[in-house]
Amino acid sequence: MPCPTAVFLLILYVLITGGSSPSEPVAEMRPFTVESPNGDRIDEYYWMRDRNDPAVLACLEAENAYADSLLAPLEPLVDSLMSEMASRIALSDSSVPYPYGGFLYWSRFDEGSEYPVYLRRPEAGGPAAVVLDVTALAEGRDYMDAWPRVSPDGAIAGIVFDTTGSLDYTLVFSELESGRLLNDTIRTTDGSLVWANDSRTVFYGALDSTWRTCRIMRHTLGTPEEDDETVFEENDPMFWPYVYKSSDDGYVLIQTSSTESCETWILDADDPQGAFSVVEPRAPGHEYSVEALGDTLYILTNLGAKNFRVMSAPVVEPSGQHWTEVVPARDDVLIESIEAFPGFVAMLVKSGGFSELRTVNLASGSESVAAGGDEPSSIWFESNRRPSDRLVRYGYCSFTTPVQTRSLDLSTGISSVLKQDSVGGGFDGSRYSSTVMYAPSHDGVEVPISMVWRSDMGDPVDRPLLLEGYGAYGYSSDPWFSSSMLSLLDRGFVFAIAHVRGGSEMGREWYEDGRLMNKRNTFLDFIACAEYLVNTGVTSRDRMFARGGSAGGLLVGAVTNMSPGLFRGVIANVPFVDVVTTMLDPGIPLTTNEYEEWGDPSVPAFYEYMLSYSPYDNVAAADYPAMFVTAGWNDSQVCYWEPSKWVARIRRLRTDDDPVVFRIDMGAGHAGESGRFGWLKNAATEQAFLIGLLRSEAALRYSIP
Repeated sequence: MPCPTAVFLLILYVLITGGSSPSEPVAEMRPFTVESPNGDRIDEYYWMRDRNDPAVLACLEAENAYADSLLAPLEPLVDSLMSEMASRIALSDSSVPYPYGGFLYWSRFDEGSEYPVYLRRPEAGGPAAVVLDVTALAEGRDYMDAWPRVSPDGAIAGIVFDTTGSLDYTLVFSELESGRLLNDTIRTTDGSLVWANDSRTVFYGALDSTWRTCRIMRHTLGTPEEDDETVFEENDPMFWPYVYKSSDDGYVLIQTSSTESCETWILDADDPQGAFSVVEPRAPGHEYSVEALGDTLYILTNLGAKNFRVMSAPVVEPSGQHWTEVVPARDDVLIESIEAFPGFVAMLVKSGGFSELRTVNLASGSESVAAGGDEPSSIWFESNRRPSDRLVRYGYCSFTTPVQTRSLDLSTGISSVLKQDSVGGGFDGSRYSSTVMYAPSHDGVEVPISMVWRSDMGDPVDRPLLLEGYGAYGYSSDPWFSSSMLSLLDRGFVFAIAHVRGGSEMGREWYEDGRLMNKRNTFLDFIACAEYLVNTGVTSRDRMFARGGSAGGLLVGAVTNMSPGLFRGVIANVPFVDVVTTMLDPGIPLTTNEYEEWGDPSVPAFYEYMLSYSPYDNVAAADYPAMFVTAGWNDSQVCYWEPSKWVARIRRLRTDDDPVVFRIDMGAGHAGESGRFGWLKNAATEQAFLIGLLRSEAALRYSIP
């Protein structure tokens, strides 16, 4: 018997369009043997990897047509949601200027524009001048991601851009005074661009065939790309190098990292033709990163410190034997990143699951909390290009506080808000409340849940709820202000984030307990959080939804197999769901670099463990929740065929009639559409999908407009 949702959508479709009900696409089955040293598997949809097979494009086009037809009844709601979301975005906007090289730099969005204009003016005063107009660069293109990097002498802008969303960047150079484009063009880069202090030499990362940065290159303006010199080559496929510059402009640094170890090389930025020297050779299990200020290095290291500590060393003697402790390690504080200022170190930390900005006075050793710690929030460093000012520029937001740009005066310890993003549409932050709850997981570990709701509608009891999770790479899912999420909150929804293991919210051990042979903790934590929200009366199973993207798509995919009746609907954006087959193929992006995250499937124990949770491999004959799945044709991080195959297998094996909507963006990559407004259609469609499911339920007890 068809479910109420399917009947609801199909009847609406017929009434509105006058047509017959749409047919769900059925992908052809072509059994293929995926070989491995630990056992062969049959993959009936392996053929979808072939971009040149006309049947692949036909299949994807059929999916998009089906999605459009199935969602057609919701178009009025989508339009309404888009209008709401757009009304909250300032038509014109401008960032807070920051100083660099005698100029003030900032970006501006002109009224209604999708892309920014980057500008500058002399710090001493004078008219503004355009550094880069991304709107003009994007003209005639469906996708554009671009930004400038200005030379230390202020004469030339290096322009970094990607026109497909594949993260394959091109570098070009423009004279700022004349606007003349130089002949130098560098292709197939990772988007990094670092200037030496001669303003003629640049360093960048070159990609290999798997989209891994494999070499750091040196280019001199006016010379052909083929003459560029390799200054660092990473031959270990598990490592990924990148190049950056110290905030005081004194040094060019290269860090190469795997999941479990790092190595940093350094070069005086005044000696661009010189040779890089290693700070401390890589060693198994040793992770460290380096910031430089004057003649001193500041090193964030896990050497003898699971949650990291801060050390210092002279630039002339950088090796570990010369390191001196500046900030000791603590069991209850994870130091995530640092920036150095004269006499001070600023740190972003996690303490008790909360984000904080802390500062350490190097003379006295005293430490203070400058921001955070009092509510679920996100904090990050902004452009601190002149550390000698002893002003720490940082960003702050929470579920209920829009993005702020703040400045901390290290001399006084006083923070000031330089700007808060304007939120239109009648937004009033006092109408919303947030809190943190703790759910006991399968092994008794308490898992934090950050939650926000519209409190003037009453307490969060028996509400529709969207639960989000990620839980990979040690990335913390910090609460973020989302103007688009307000549309769900204003309709009575609760939005919650499950801070599952695999992130670093509760310290480094939180990450270790959610990777490799502990990966199942990530999924069991998420299930425990969902069940806790039901058992405490915040929501119910028939009105609870899950959402995850990329590795978070792996999370919701695995959870859907493990507990298919737990959620009414699932949103999986560019989901990493074909774990075993992908990790068996070192020729596709990211695989080799992630052996230390998921495991190497050539090892029997890892193979069997990954196979036990891989969403694609564990689809079964069961009643699945309604699903909304996305992919990007140009996605170099999770290739389009993973969600394509997953959807095809779910369609074939499921035993219910709930809608499975699959949309693939043929002009974008992992991050979706570019531009300031381009993403609104997808966000509105996802929300309309959830609301539509609730409208169709006989068990609906909360009024959804």
